[in-house]
Amino acid sequence: MPLICLTLALDALGARQLNGYGSLKDPSAVKSVVLIDSGLVASIPKGELVGSQIIEIDGKRDVIRRITSALKGLCDIDILRVISHGDAGSLRFGKHALNAAEINARSPEVAGWSQSLAAKADLMRH
Repeated sequence: MPLICLTLALDALGARQLNGYGSLKDPSAVKSVVLIDSGLVASIPKGELVGSQIIEIDGKRDVIRRITSALKGLCDIDILRVISHGDAGSLRFGKHALNAAEINARSPEVAGWSQSLAAKADLMRH
């Protein structure tokens, strides 16, 4: 299971994809949030996380509820990244696999995440 940094590719977020920081006019003004499996924090190079608000997800509790809680009160996020292990069609946080079926079943809650994003937010894929 390779380490992956994925786009949180949820249609409910309605955000477009960015392949790098190149299309941003002022990278220093970017408000970036990283959702990261807590077990991976120590293995990610420090430079990869600089300038981002880090939200650790341990997978021992309800992952969608944890993300919802973490994003509540945040606004104008320009870039949202997810760093976790994954398989085809799922992201792993600890032993919890977040998959399309779970996201669809809780789509109203997931759709609410868009309230934290800037109007033209970018979701990063590496």
